[in-house]
Amino acid sequence: MMISQTRTFDALPCWEAEMKDLATDVIKLSYLPLAIDQDILEQNHRDFKQQLASLRLYDLKHDKPTNAGVLLFGHDPKYFLFGAYIQYIKTKDIQKGNFDKIELEKVFKGNLFDVLRQVDEFVKNVIIKQRTRPIENSFRDRISYNYPYFAVREMIMNAIMHRNYESNSPIYIYDFADRIEINNAGGLYGKVNKQTFPDTSDYRNPILAEAMFSMKFVNRFNFGINRSQQLLAENGNPAAEFDLSSESSFSVSLKMNPEWQKE
Repeated sequence: MMISQTRTFDALPCWEAEMKDLATDVIKLSYLPLAIDQDILEQNHRDFKQQLASLRLYDLKHDKPTNAGVLLFGHDPKYFLFGAYIQYIKTKDIQKGNFDKIELEKVFKGNLFDVLRQVDEFVKNVIIKQRTRPIENSFRDRISYNYPYFAVREMIMNAIMHRNYESNSPIYIYDFADRIEINNAGGLYGKVNKQTFPDTSDYRNPILAEAMFSMKFVNRFNFGINRSQQLLAENGNPAAEFDLSSESSFSVSLKMNPEWQKE
């Protein structure tokens, strides 16, 4: 993945942070083996700061972790980047604002190395529901899902990867009675515009994108949205709808499988 000469926000030093603010044991034991080939890692005689700098997680010139380093491995990223968290709200209503109908609220905060796994498990075990339904003129049953797991996961991962972390606004996940809406700060970026979306890719946070690829939460092949649309159709859900009207935010709406809305 190429990084342009103009340094993106995730590549800039986080001025208040120090090495002690990073979970260095997690980086050494869990992340470096994922990000660097084992043979290279074993032969690599560079010190730890140099290894981090090679992954754009540390700025050697200023002796500071980068914003990507803090977001991915900081003990408390929200202390340095106030909007670095995810707010989930489940409601029985079909619109925002009726607090009496809120069923569940959850905040995901902490470094992305932990949060990405937490979100993945939450999608799989809390958001996604399944039940069996009889197949007409058959003694067999089929499994019906309210949403396909991959589609929900993909849209949330995209929000995490592409959001504008200079904003103080978190990522919002609204789980309504009839749909899920995901909203993040930061509109379409770089080469991506209304005409080229979703078949063109560009990266507001290329270091985060590289790390998320190494951890296998995203792919480099730019097929995630199209694959999600295919899975939504196969599951009986309408196609995902994207709001591309704002330059400062991005949102996507996933409508529930109609079979589930009838009950």
